Amino acid sequence: MYQYVGDEVIIVWPEDKAGRYSNWLTCYEAMRVALEKRSPVYQKRYGLVPEFKAGVHGGLVIITEIGTLQRAHVYHGDVLNTASRIQSKCNEVGYDLLVSEFLMSEVHLSRRKEFEKVGVVPLRGKTEEVIIFGFDKRIQQVDVKASSVSS
Repeated sequence: MYQYVGDEVIIVWPEDKAGRYSNWLTCYEAMRVALEKRSPVYQKRYGLVPEFKAGVHGGLVIITEIGTLQRAHVYHGDVLNTASRIQSKCNEVGYDLLVSEFLMSEVHLSRRKEFEKVGVVPLRGKTEEVIIFGFDKRIQQVDVKASSVSS
């Protein structure tokens, strides 16, 4: 299930399907692969390749159905706000995917080594800090001036 909010996409799974099999991680990786495969097309057509960052959290979500002719589901709840706040930290800490400690407990042991503990992070509008883990660290480009010395 998904919902668009501005330039964001909210993707929701029932708990039994989201955590136990880490479908959120599979989805993230599939979206990365899809963008990578189409990157030459985007580069040629638009002059750039789209990028995205993600924040993942778990908990209760309220689902409402709106519309009569064309029905849609709309998601509400603090868990969505927290996921969005986690995602907003991506640039600050240098990861394209950040995950709350709450969901890390659901990641299969064989995949946990791919994550790095970022630490305790304060989130805007939240009284409690959240422990987050990073996945898919971006390569930091450093502008270095090369020089050579000859004698």
